Amino acid sequence: SGGGSITAIGANATGIRAYDGTGGAITIDNAGDIVASDTGSGASYHGVAAGIDAIANAEGGSAAITNSGDISATGDMGGAGIRVTSVGIGASASVDNIGTIYAASSPDGKYTSMGIDVAADGDVFAINAGSITAYSGGLGLGMSARSLAGDVLVLNSGDIVATGNALPGYGGAYAILSASQNGSALAANAGSLGATNPLGIAFGITADGATYSSATNSGDVTSDGKYSRGIFATSSLGDVVVQNSGS
Repeated sequence: SGGGSITAIGANATGIRAYDGTGGAITIDNAGDIVASDTGSGASYHGVAAGIDAIANAEGGSAAITNSGDISATGDMGGAGIRVTSVGIGASASVDNIGTIYAASSPDGKYTSMGIDVAADGDVFAINAGSITAYSGGLGLGMSARSLAGDVLVLNSGDIVATGNALPGYGGAYAILSASQNGSALAANAGSLGATNPLGIAFGITADGATYSSATNSGDVTSDGKYSRGIFATSSLGDVVVQNSGS
């Protein structure tokens, strides 16, 4: 926890990294500014960069990130503002952001940039009231939350812009992605979303849950791409609910 500033430069640059392999709890509270980059005063290291990276790697573990600082993560081969991964039965993950996040990678179509990416075997919760920009020549993810066996809930009242530049199957642009392979997926937006990919997929809100999917919008959603969807909701086994009162 704290409000100091961090700068990390290198081929694998990470501002804050936390790891637990015991089934315990990871908690990170950041109020400072973070710059992670594969490029310093000289030539690029042609690497990857992450502002905050947390990994809980055991059954029943958890990782919870709170951020109110400004984060910039730029890497030629990928950038992630906040990345949280919880692996193991019942392992959970959450992110609460009110800061400004910028993530960018090379215009080359092979790479991925993520503003917030949360993944767990168990339940996932992600909330954003800040500003997120994710740019990639491949896959641009503004706010991504995914679970193998749990339920996923994504809430946004901030501004999210995701940009990709790749053909379907190679990348795309997703402002909000909520997905669960074996549980429910819910996404609610009251903010401003933009997804742009001139070559392929550009989705504003995506909800994809096996047992149930819900997408709710009371904000502004703009999608611009060859395969453009303002809201896309699907479920392999359960009901699908879409509610829109925004623009």
